Amino acid sequence: MADYQYFHSMLNDGTNSLENWPYYREYLNYKEWCGQIEDKAIDTLKFAISKLLSDFDKENPVFDGKN
Repeated sequence: MADYQYFHSMLNDGTNSLENWPYYREYLNYKEWCGQIEDKAIDTLKFAISKLLSDFDKENPVFDGKN
């Protein structure tokens, strides 16, 4: 069995499904976190733009984010 695992790891770039099983949950959490990065970046950009617009518009200091 040890020889089988050794050669399986050699043929599959050092990966063995049994060795990687404990990290599968961490991988899913990381994948979900990476998927939310774009949404967080867009929200940050919208906030920065609304802050800049409110700084220049003294009559309407609150920007609702609509066109």
